[in-house]
Amino acid sequence: WGPFSLSRVFNEGIQIGWGAVCGRHHDHNSTGDIVSKTACKKQLTFGRRSRYSDEQCIVLLKQWLLEGFRISDRDHARYLHVHCTDPKAFDIAASDEALDARLRDCLG
Repeated sequence: WGPFSLSRVFNEGIQIGWGAVCGRHHDHNSTGDIVSKTACKKQLTFGRRSRYSDEQCIVLLKQWLLEGFRISDRDHARYLHVHCTDPKAFDIAASDEALDARLRDCLG
């Protein structure tokens, strides 16, 4: 999806959800040097109680990816995007068309 990666997540051969790789953020030290090469990425599993569909996982993860445009790559940017932004908090009913339009706007 645009410059990002969305893919199925498996555990022991069974699909358990979806993953998204942002790749735009790093963690930096106080002098601005990158201290982690770990990719900025997130997984969203279907869940046991309220099972998400494939489409719902993708819609939520696309919004998580879009939220990353609001986080500049400084300080603990990867940490902020991965740990402080919960895809489950986004609009599960958002349309693909609206998300694609937002992505085009963000990419300029």
